[in-house]
Amino acid sequence: MAQKTQGTVSIVAAVLVLFCSMWDPEVSIIIAVVALALLGVWELITQNDFSAPEEDSGGATSQQSAMKQEHLNKILEMLNGQNEISNDQVQAALGVSDATATRYLQELENQGKLVQVGSRGRQVIYKKL
Repeated sequence: MAQKTQGTVSIVAAVLVLFCSMWDPEVSIIIAVVALALLGVWELITQNDFSAPEEDSGGATSQQSAMKQEHLNKILEMLNGQNEISNDQVQAALGVSDATATRYLQELENQGKLVQVGSRGRQVIYKKL
C-alpha cells in the first residue's frame, strides 16, 4: 500500500514540476528540489523502522534470548532423569552445534546449576548440583 501511495505522490510531484516549467523555469527548479526532498522524507518515514531490535546484554534479540532460555530449561529437564549430561547429548537433543552446546553448558555452570567433571574432550561431563 505504501508503494502505491508513494507512486501517486511521485506522479503528482512530476506533473506539478512539469506545469511549473511551462511558466517559469527558475520556479520549476525550486519546486523540483522541494518535491525530491519531500519524496526522500516520505521514503524514510514510510519504509524504515527506526527502532532497534530489543537486545539483551549479550547482543541477542529478545527472540534469540527466549530460544536460549528454552534450550537451557530443556537441558535442566534432561538432567531430571539422569545425574549427568555430555556435550554430545545436548547437541543431539537440541540440534545445536558443538560450540553452542558448550556455551549452554558453561552458562548453566556459571549459574551454579551444573559442575563440569573432566577438563578435555569426550571425558568432560556435566553433573547436576
